[in-house]
Amino acid sequence: DTGRGMFMVDGEGTVLSNSGAGGICVGYNNEGNSFTITNGAQVYSDGGFVGFSNRGSNNTAIVSGPGSRWDVSGSLEVGSFGARSNRLTVSDGARVTCNTNRIGANSLGNELFLVDSFFDVFFDIEIGANGIGNRLHVSGSSTVTCNRAFVGGGFSCLSNRLEVVSNASFNVLNELRLEGTASRVTIGDGATLFATNAAGTGCVSVVDGSLVV
Repeated sequence: DTGRGMFMVDGEGTVLSNSGAGGICVGYNNEGNSFTITNGAQVYSDGGFVGFSNRGSNNTAIVSGPGSRWDVSGSLEVGSFGARSNRLTVSDGARVTCNTNRIGANSLGNELFLVDSFFDVFFDIEIGANGIGNRLHVSGSSTVTCNRAFVGGGFSCLSNRLEVVSNASFNVLNELRLEGTASRVTIGDGATLFATNAAGTGCVSVVDGSLVV
């Protein structure tokens, strides 16, 4: 199955809910599929996957426009279990929320792009755990909040990146941890990184890789 499916949820007042159905998967072991939430539409799901398994490549999901949102009560994953070159883009005032976010776990070249948008993660963001060349890019007026964030991790991780630029804000309540050969965190162009909480125990840990401010 080569995929190539397209699904769009469009317009203010349009609501799609598959709670209790196991989540939404864009590209389960196939390639070239797309999923779009736009113009104020709202989607609610137990899980979210953009590219899954070895053949789950070149799939895209887009959440765009004021009022548009994707609420995931479980894990939101961009590229898992060998998936390659998948992307989730959130832009133009849209909001995505989830319990946990994973980008490129055991996978290669997957990306989450946030442009002038909001991303709320109740627990952790993981970028490239045992993966290679995965990226979270945050720009414009985007705001990200999470409990902890991990860039790299695992024996086989390489060249994973977190980029926060152009006045964006990245807020970690406990720890931002950077680990893995050639992995990098970049904070620049007026962007801000907050690693803090009410107890004053927030921290940034660089085990390997580079932090560029």
